[in-house]
Amino acid sequence: MSFQDLADIATFVADGLHRRERQQQIFPVRDNDQFCDGTYIGPILDIERDVAQQRINRQGDVVRHSLEALGRPVKVGEVVEINYRDDRGRVTDIGVVRGIEK
Repeated sequence: MSFQDLADIATFVADGLHRRERQQQIFPVRDNDQFCDGTYIGPILDIERDVAQQRINRQGDVVRHSLEALGRPVKVGEVVEINYRDDRGRVTDIGVVRGIEK
């Protein structure tokens, strides 16, 4: 792969992200790392097939949760805490996202 090939790929990916045709994906080192231990708090942004996306901070970082790993179903717009232990995600309701209109 040449430097130009790498630059072209980066440009295509950035353009797709900008046009919202692609979604940012952050992959852990091992497939189970994201579901081992940890706590994630924030709104559920999207549910597609067997994966729920959750925003976890003000910077807009998103984590993806396998619906099979969660203790109960989640809905888009719910604000939840998802706490992983032993590969299972315990879901606790925090509330619902409220829009602020001007």
